[in-house]
Formats: sequence, structure tokens, C-alpha cells
Amino acid sequence: MKKARLNDEWLVFVDESSFGMQSTVVRTWGPRGQTPVHVGSGQWDRWKVLGVLAVAPASGATAFSHWMTPDGLPGLIIAEFVRDFLNYYNKPAVVCWDNAPTHKYAKRLLTTPGLNTATRVAVSFPKMPTYAPELMPVEQVWKVGKIDLLGNFVPFNFTDLEWEVDGSIASIGDRPELLRAFVRWAGFELDESHWQ
Repeated sequence: MKKARLNDEWLVFVDESSFGMQSTVVRTWGPRGQTPVHVGSGQWDRWKVLGVLAVAPASGATAFSHWMTPDGLPGLIIAEFVRDFLNYYNKPAVVCWDNAPTHKYAKRLLTTPGLNTATRVAVSFPKMPTYAPELMPVEQVWKVGKIDLLGNFVPFNFTDLEWEVDGSIASIGDRPELLRAFVRWAGFELDESHWQ
């Protein structure tokens, strides 16, 4: 973290999740004696979502972007999305993601000179465990989206689910103070004393 602050690098967190036609059931209420019932569509289709959350420790600036697909998220798609994100902000970055096989492939694509997936900015990748949700601030984006914003939501169809997921995730990304709170939740300290 101190290295990122000294080098004016962005901390970039990348993670994937999925949102399905089956609603996430959370605590609810109903009149006494009448149990609330969720009537689902019986479909098991899912939207796969890729999220990229970035914070600049030196300035406190945040950025969030997501991409949705009904198909899988192979390493090539992840590499292209992260490349476009990094090239747009044009700052050196420390990319933190778990050690999944698709991320290993995406890392090779991002760092191999001459490939069209290589970034124009300096990128480093710290060693991370294979599965480390407690180190991923993006996990909190998924939690807020699934439980707080879409809890008990029963979509009519797959397009309805797409609109709701896209809107709820985008609304989280529009709140810099919330994104910084997610970064702190993951154990990364942000020193606000020198922010403008």
C-alpha cells in the first residue's frame, strides 16, 4: 500500500460474480400467519458480472466499472476489459485479483509485449491466494448488490434481471465514499490527511 502511494499507482481490484433468475432471499416480513412466498420463474439463467474497483491512495480518487454477459468470463475477456480500464485512466497500477486460472491467463495477456491485449501503463501483480474474498473490496459490491439492493427481487424475465443488476451495480459505483469504505473493509488503510 505504501509503495502504491509513493509511486502514485492505482490499486485495482478485479473480481467476478453472477446474478441469477432465482432471487436472493433475505429477511422480510408479512402479516401474522401469512408467510411471504417468492414465486420464481423456474429458470436458472445467470448474468456473469466482472467488476473492477480502483482507488488512488495518494489522492483518494476512486473508479468502478463493470461488464455483464450471459456467457462465461474467459481470461481473454477479463484481460481486454482490464486493459481498457487501465488505458483509460492511464496511471500505473497494482492489480489485485485471486489466483484463479483465468486470471493467470489474463495476466499473461496483459503483460506480454506485442499482443493487442497488453497495457500501455506499468502494471504489477502481487501474489494473492487462490480464493481470498476477505481481501477483495469488490466482494462488498456484490454483497450490497445481491442482498441490500436486489434482495427478494424476483425478475419477470432475463432482460428484467439484466436491467436491475446493471442499475444496482452502477449505482454502487457512483458512490466514491462507499467504494473507499469497501477498500478499508478489505484491510487496506487509506490516509486521508493529504487528500485535496
